[in-house]
Amino acid sequence: QIVSEINKELKDKGFDTWFNDNRTEGNMREAWKQWRSIDKSHKVIIFITRLYMARLRSYNKCAAEFRYVRTRKGSGSMIPVVLERSMLDQSQWEGTLRTALGRSQIIDMSSE
Repeated sequence: QIVSEINKELKDKGFDTWFNDNRTEGNMREAWKQWRSIDKSHKVIIFITRLYMARLRSYNKCAAEFRYVRTRKGSGSMIPVVLERSMLDQSQWEGTLRTALGRSQIIDMSSE
């Protein structure tokens, strides 16, 4: 919900965004649009939650997107936005999330 609201606010301010709302699962045409959108992007906002970190540990769409962004654009193009207070301590991050973004400056939008 909050990610959708942030996307709307960015669009309202004139930013050209591509928002993955996970309704495109299995649709190859949408996946192709997604990869093209990532390639054209200057920055990619990564919304950090405990569930997102867990999803990055297995093979699924979230993990594939994250790996694609990291490979094509590099970690420096990723903007980590923390949505859960429990995820503010980057030393507690695990796996790919920690290696890619564990030393990055974060934006705190936690609300719990």
